[in-house]
Formats: sequence, structure tokens, C-alpha cells
Amino acid sequence: MKNIKKAIRYIESVRTHEVAIKVFAEILAKKPVLRFAIKWIESFKGSKLYTFILVLYVVKSILNLKAKGGGDILACSTTANEHSKVDYIKNSLADYTLENSSISNKNILYLPNVIHFYKIGLRYKNITQIFRLMMHFRQMDFIPACLIAAYLGYYIKFLHIMEQCPPRAVLVTSTYASDSMALICAAKHMNIPVILVPHANITEDYSTSNMHYDLAILSGKYASDILSQYNEHFSTQIVYSGVEGKTTALKLNRPIKTVGIFLTAQTNMTNLEKILHQIRKKFEEAAIVIRPHPVELVRPDFATLAGKSGITISPKGTRLDEDVSKVDLAIIGNSSVHLEVLKQGVPVVYYAGLDGYSHDVNGFVKNKIVPEIEDVNALNLEVINAFYTDPVWQEHYRYYDAGYGVAEEDMKENINRAIATLLTA
Repeated sequence: MKNIKKAIRYIESVRTHEVAIKVFAEILAKKPVLRFAIKWIESFKGSKLYTFILVLYVVKSILNLKAKGGGDILACSTTANEHSKVDYIKNSLADYTLENSSISNKNILYLPNVIHFYKIGLRYKNITQIFRLMMHFRQMDFIPACLIAAYLGYYIKFLHIMEQCPPRAVLVTSTYASDSMALICAAKHMNIPVILVPHANITEDYSTSNMHYDLAILSGKYASDILSQYNEHFSTQIVYSGVEGKTTALKLNRPIKTVGIFLTAQTNMTNLEKILHQIRKKFEEAAIVIRPHPVELVRPDFATLAGKSGITISPKGTRLDEDVSKVDLAIIGNSSVHLEVLKQGVPVVYYAGLDGYSHDVNGFVKNKIVPEIEDVNALNLEVINAFYTDPVWQEHYRYYDAGYGVAEEDMKENINRAIATLLTA
């Protein structure tokens, strides 16, 4: 119970964080029906009915989570980026098995889930305990309150699965998501080791959970420095995995035939259109590829741009490497995708106005990973080429990606060896 309350307090702080509030507002701005429904539900704030609705969300979350168990490692991932990380680790394992869980409304109809719920219901028949926990959040806005309710549902489900078939370790891809926090706390309850594999670059802007991880598989030293700074319990075994993919030499001094714009959440559409106009003026014949954030809920409406000549909106589900292979220069805001694009050989410039996050949230400009521009018209290719051919650039980049210039097979062997050491300790 101590772990449950600690995690709930942390999730509450994260989900009421300024960045999270902006993301919630962005989602609701695009979904008028959802916005109306939530406003109606929030009219019951403070009441027993509001609390009961949150309890129903706990039940829904139990049914949404599907996990078979039975592997050496039990993982959880919900987004494309997280799935990719889990698959990368799975493909690095030589002697151990990894089972990934899934979270979807479709899982409510999955028969083993219904059976699990029946068994859990017998054990947690005193539903008043959950009701009392949710009473603490009856004054909270509905979306953050639902995320806390989801955490509790996932915790109950993960704990039940692991008691039936205990894994030798669990693997999480986030330091703040409800499903990851739930799996961590369920594992701690059963004294099962926890492996952290962040799905994206860890930033100073989003503080990390004060949880202990038994093994952290990180892309580079920057991530371990941030975790050590913000997590007082981070006395963790660390192995560096590098950024996924093989190192490709940067393709400099070539004509700019296609410019890529890689977006994250909170896209500033006004600035995006301004950048498009500037690209048209600077590179008259260049095509433009826009890659939206992979999470559908935070994608803006690109209908007004999709029909314009020379502009391609990358379809949902397109692999990152496919889009990178099409471009000669990338313009990116506050997304960790800078690292993947650079590793695949495409030069990048940072443009702060592409989104609503704080300036240089990943520290890429500060740590001399990428140059910054404020106007595409002022972009000087000779200056960019000089930036990336500086002899110290690779050293700066390796601060984030310890695998730059190292064979991918060697990095996977390091991962496999570290996990083997953990599981046989």
C-alpha cells in the first residue's frame, strides 16, 4: 500500500504539471464531443457520483490491460515509440524471453481478461477501499483523475498476473506513465527487479519518478546524469544501449532537394506555416515532408496543408527511418528525434517555435548537438556543414548516444549481458 500511495502522489504531480496540462488542453481543443462530455462529468466534482465514475474507470483499466505473463521479463508499452524500444530489447536477448502487455479498449472483449477480472473481483471484493482512494481525487479535473484511476487498475491487474506467474524481472519504458508506474509498484511489492528503458530522451523539463530501478538501459551518459540529478534513489546499474540503428556518416555538401519537418506535441501551426513559407523562399524547388507526432491524439489537423503542392504529410504508421531516408535536411523543435535523424546521416537544425515546450528542453543546442535557427531564410549551409565537421562534434553527440560509431551487435551484446547478470544474481 505504501508503494501505491507514493506512486499516486507522483502521478498526481506529473499529471498536473504545466506541460501535461497543455497537452490535455490541446487534445480537448480537437475533440469537441469529448470536451463537452468531460465538462458535463466535471459538473459532478466533489460528489459521490464523480467518485463512482472514477471507480468505473479503475474497472475499465483492469479490463483494458492484456498481459499473458509466463516470460522471463514482463514489459508494458502503449505507443509506437515504446513498442519499438521493447522490441529492440527483445531482439537483444539471447537466452531469455520477454512478454509485452497491451492496453486497448478492444481488450475488454478478450475472454481471459474477463476471467481475470472475475478472479480479481473475488480477491478485491471490498470495493470500498478503491472508492476511498478515489475520494481523494474527487475535486481534480477529470483527465488527470482518470490517469490516476488507470494507474490503480493497472496495478491491481499486474499484481494479479505476477502472483499467478511471477516473471524474473519487469521492464518499463517510461518514468511517469500510469502503466509503467503500476508495473514498477507491483514488482516492488513482490521483490521483482525493475529494468528501465526510456522510450525517448529524458529531459530536465519533466522530472523523473523517485523510484529505484535495478537496471537502467540508457542511450548515453546524458540520460544517466539527468536521472542521477532528479532521482535520489538512482543507485542503479547502468548499461548504455545507444540510439537505435546503425551509424551513417552525415550527408553534407549536397543539394537540398527535400526538407523534413519532424514534429512533437503542442505543434504551433502558425509558426509551422511561417516555416513552410520560408522554406519555399529559401529552397524554391525543394519538396517538404512533414512527420507529425506518432500519437494520434496530439496530431493537429493538417487538412489545409495536405493539398498544397510539394508538401507531403507522412501517413500514420510510417516508420521513422522511411521518412528520414527521404530528406536532405531536417528542421526539428523539442523532440528527441534529433538523435535518430542525425544517426541516420541527415543534418538537423533546431527551431524553437515549432511547439509550445520550453526552449531547448532536450539540451541539444546547449550541448552543441545541433545548431539553432530563428529564420529559415537566414539558414547558411556552409555554417551548418562547418558545425557538423567540427572534430569535437562526434564527442558531443556521444554524450547522448553512446552507440555512435559502435557496431549495433556489440551494443546488443552489452544489453544481453547486463540483463543476464541481473536475472542470475
